[in-house]
Amino acid sequence: AMMMRATRCWRTRRWASSIVAFMPKLSPSMTHGSVSKWLCGVGDSIEAYGLVCELSATQVEESSGETKMELEAHDEGVVAKLLVEPNVVVP
Repeated sequence: AMMMRATRCWRTRRWASSIVAFMPKLSPSMTHGSVSKWLCGVGDSIEAYGLVCELSATQVEESSGETKMELEAHDEGVVAKLLVEPNVVVP
């Protein structure tokens, strides 16, 4: 898990349960990855499809090296907690 995000109920506009974001698999040969840089902080509001962080993934094959991409939020919400520090490798 990388971060927890609280979301609003669309009917009541009250804060609902938290959503935990997991490290996505960037390729079939990905062995592990890390958050290179957080683009948001605790308490920040996130819009749907807004950028959350930059990811880095290591591949099984040495020739393919490292893959980098930016991760988007799927829904709006507020960042409740960042569970992974930048450059810490997660499975």
